[in-house]
Amino acid sequence: MKNKMQIFYNSMCHICQNKFKKVVNYLKKNKINDLKNLDLLICEIDQNRTREEDNGIIPFALIFCKNSSYVFLWKKDLYHPDGTTKIKIVNDKIILSQATIDLIKQKRIKNNYLPITNKTNGEEVYNLAKRHFNQQITVLNRHHLIQMSKLRQIILIFGLVFLLFFAVVGGTLAWYFSTNHNPNYFKEPNNNRVSLSSDLVNVDLGTIKDNSPATILDTLQIKNTTLKVTEIEVVKDSNIETKAHIKVKETSEYYIVNNASIEVRYYVFNPNIGTVNSKVNEKFAKPITAFLELDNGIILAGSDNQIYQLNNDGKIKTAVAQDKFENFTKVSSIIQLKNKTILATIDSKIYRLNELGVITEEVPQPVGRMFESTIEKMVELSNGEFLAITKNGVYSLDSNAMIKNKVQQPNGKHFDSLLYTLLLTNTGDIFVISFKGTIYYLNSDGVIQDEKGQPNGEKFDGGVQSIVQLADNTILVGTSNKFVYQLNSDGTIKAKVKQSNEKPLSGNIRAFIQLNSNKNILAGTSDNVIYELNSK
Repeated sequence: MKNKMQIFYNSMCHICQNKFKKVVNYLKKNKINDLKNLDLLICEIDQNRTREEDNGIIPFALIFCKNSSYVFLWKKDLYHPDGTTKIKIVNDKIILSQATIDLIKQKRIKNNYLPITNKTNGEEVYNLAKRHFNQQITVLNRHHLIQMSKLRQIILIFGLVFLLFFAVVGGTLAWYFSTNHNPNYFKEPNNNRVSLSSDLVNVDLGTIKDNSPATILDTLQIKNTTLKVTEIEVVKDSNIETKAHIKVKETSEYYIVNNASIEVRYYVFNPNIGTVNSKVNEKFAKPITAFLELDNGIILAGSDNQIYQLNNDGKIKTAVAQDKFENFTKVSSIIQLKNKTILATIDSKIYRLNELGVITEEVPQPVGRMFESTIEKMVELSNGEFLAITKNGVYSLDSNAMIKNKVQQPNGKHFDSLLYTLLLTNTGDIFVISFKGTIYYLNSDGVIQDEKGQPNGEKFDGGVQSIVQLADNTILVGTSNKFVYQLNSDGTIKAKVKQSNEKPLSGNIRAFIQLNSNKNILAGTSDNVIYELNSK
């Protein structure tokens, strides 16, 4: 509401801005009602409209401005108890009858505080304000010229003194004076600027392929043909999953520059994300079950009994020899911590790796504490501690990756099937999706806070076995029936990805990664190969 009032206020002429202040100050002084309950709308007067069509709405105050007419209304008069409006509102604009406007004028006779400016005098008000502004500019420029003349005299005197001094010692000094123009430090504002809301009318963008600023602005241009997109920008970090905020650039020469923003809404869906782009022409001995791209650009991949270094096209660069540790059967996750340490979960133990993927040591666990089965996934939390899952439960680990406890869930809460996926989202949320597709939201201690089945009876085709969140916040999961799904940010199904007949997916995905270097998605599958999936 504050942003809308600010936009309207900025579009008013000087005289009407004072009328606006008069209404607000009166309300504050007399405490008639809470200002939060006040609404401001653009008003169009229809001479042919009847008072009955206005459903009894009588604005508190009316302002006629040369730009637009505005009415102040109390929300209790504007809305029904169920939240619906008593009168049609389109783009913050209502239409009222002349009879209703006359009632406001009758109120004014009894209440001198109500401002109603005469629209026929709008041009006169505008010209008066402009003449006053120009007079002020003339005074400022005259004062500026006097000060600049004095400054030039001082500079000239000092210049001559330095010139004489350097001439004595045989030096030369070149001077350049530019006096052909007078800098105008008092740039007159553009009185013809318009409010962003006058051009940005359609704020519902529909379905867009991603929520990048470029896509949002391009779609805004299509939906609002008069909009000058070069004069506006997406507010930094405001473009979240379903909405973004748009503001005028500080350098704009067309729109009124202020701190107000307009919210636009959209639904992000790109059916191409998750489809097969290519199959890497190289077969591994076992399925790839874990990926990690290090800060140094090296890509590590783990399988049932081997760690590899990969090129960014998914082909094997080298198989990493393990001198100290050889007898393992499954590398289920590899992560790089904020302090650059690399950890891998292998079978039911945790190991430290160097930057080449070589296992250097096992992380010792406290006496009497161990993982009851193979560790499936592990994530580092914002506090430096960890959560890890096995097929049957969640474990809480300290900052040294040592087991604190197996998390005991509250009475009545339990996982309905095996666990293979654990995700810490870009916004800090933590959830697991069970093999059957139920979503469990966890706190940082690993305790179930809430659970949710898929809405509208939707189900995954196959059990959920892998998960990844992409840079654009899209979440992908792979199932045991060789399908890929796109999810919403809360883990609910957005869409089942349709693979083309020419490029099928021949195995179920056991692990995903999106590379930082080129944004490609690599997926390791049960048929011992890697696929490159489309990310845009």
